[in-house]
Amino acid sequence: MDKPARLRQLVAPLAGVGEADLTRSARLAGRLKTSIGRATLDAVLRREFGTAGTAVYRAATYGDLEDAVLGGGGGSPAAAPAAAPSAPAPAAEAAPGPWCGIDIERVDDLPAAADYWDAEFYRTHFTPDEIAYCVRQEAPREHFAARWCAKEALRKCDARYLRVGFAEIEVVVGEDGAVRLAHLRDGRRAPLPHGVSLSHSAGMAAAVVLGGVAVAAPDPVPSVPAAPARPAGGRGGLTTLIALAALGLAVWGLLR
Repeated sequence: MDKPARLRQLVAPLAGVGEADLTRSARLAGRLKTSIGRATLDAVLRREFGTAGTAVYRAATYGDLEDAVLGGGGGSPAAAPAAAPSAPAPAAEAAPGPWCGIDIERVDDLPAAADYWDAEFYRTHFTPDEIAYCVRQEAPREHFAARWCAKEALRKCDARYLRVGFAEIEVVVGEDGAVRLAHLRDGRRAPLPHGVSLSHSAGMAAAVVLGGVAVAAPDPVPSVPAAPARPAGGRGGLTTLIALAALGLAVWGLLR
């Protein structure tokens, strides 16, 4: 199969149309209207043609995509553009907060995979620790989708991470079960000062990321010792009877 035909074969299912409908003027729709769909296409083209880059995300029509992948006129593949360098670690100073980002995705938009470790999409967009965590869960794609949402929400919350690759942003699950965000760079994991909350179901996943707000740890609530239980009888019961008698005498005195 020649390369133009193979490209149509790969793109058509993601665009939700037949191969014959992919004319050069056809707009890229279907799953290709979502960030996950474009990332899936990016991973597929990396594997098939060794071609990837920002052009895959910018293409509005099939002709744009064909030119980006195969070169003008559908000939030899264009040289794969160099990957965008990772953004430097954000400085301590930033624009005044607070910042908030939210993302919601359909779980089924993530590509199905027989082996998540071997699938180009998951290897490209998730860290080994994230893959290891998700594959241990009963519904791995739900957990992958929630992590995708967290990475998208971080970009929406803090533009300093727009050029940081998805595999360099990690959702870390602590020993206490709380989730946190980290930036992987130079072989090290740097915790990020952003709050993150994940949620997912069989159909949808969502995440909210909050930044630019210094959140102080709450002061511990002092424990109040429980009052000792009083016995039904004995000295405690006698004290109660005396108090009731005194109250009765006071009321009787007022009514006289």
